[in-house]
Amino acid sequence: MRRFALLVLVVAVPAAAAPVPKAVKKKDDARAVLGKWQGGLAGQQGGGYVFRFGDDGTCGITSGGPNARESGAAYELHPDKSPRQMTWWNGPERTEWRCVYELDGDTLKVAFVHAGTDIPPDAAPRAGVTVYELKRTADDK
Repeated sequence: MRRFALLVLVVAVPAAAAPVPKAVKKKDDARAVLGKWQGGLAGQQGGGYVFRFGDDGTCGITSGGPNARESGAAYELHPDKSPRQMTWWNGPERTEWRCVYELDGDTLKVAFVHAGTDIPPDAAPRAGVTVYELKRTADDK
């Protein structure tokens, strides 16, 4: 019995510490980001922005109240990169933005990296990066 318990311990501990496969993380992020997220610029009061992520790769940002129109865009997640990244194509001209994102349950941070700025190590505010801190909207929980 002791040998069996030791064998289980030796086999189970390394398995529990194994990293999550990239394919699983990618699928989890792709599913978890869907829906509407509300918030604002990092470090500022208020939260007049609503981000929407669709399962068809479309997304958008709305700001300015109930009659505001969404600025349409498209996105692609890159959760296998470190830090996790996203490509965001904005508007009909499809201006490309590189982004870093952090997704933790019902909290999403999206850091838009300005042209000429290196990808930062995280989604924290800094020069050359605009960060939005968002919470999943109540109707998308």
